[in-house]
Amino acid sequence: MIKKVILTLSLIYLLILLQTSFLPHFSFWGITPNYILILVVFITLFEKSGKLGIWAAFAGGLLNDIFYSSVFFGFYSAIFFLIWFFIHLFLRRYVQVPNIKKI
Repeated sequence: MIKKVILTLSLIYLLILLQTSFLPHFSFWGITPNYILILVVFITLFEKSGKLGIWAAFAGGLLNDIFYSSVFFGFYSAIFFLIWFFIHLFLRRYVQVPNIKKI
C-alpha cells in the first residue's frame, strides 16, 4: 500500500508540474482540463479499497491549492474530497461487482 501511495503522489506531483507549466499551451477550444481531477476520478473508480483515492484527492487538492490561486486555501481539497466521497458512496451503494469463481 505504501508503494502505491508513493507512486500516486509522485504521479500527482508530475501532473501538477505539467499542468501548470507545459500543458496550458495545448488547450481544447480555450479550455484546459484539470488532469489531477481526472486522475482522482480514475483512481476512485478503479481502486478496490478506496483508501488510495482519498490520499490522491487530498494530495491533488493540496497541490492545486498551492499552485493555483483560488477563493480560499482548501477550495480544491474540499472539491476533490467531495468528488471522491460521492463516487465512493455511489459505488458502494449502487454498483455490485459479480463474484466470479475460478473453475
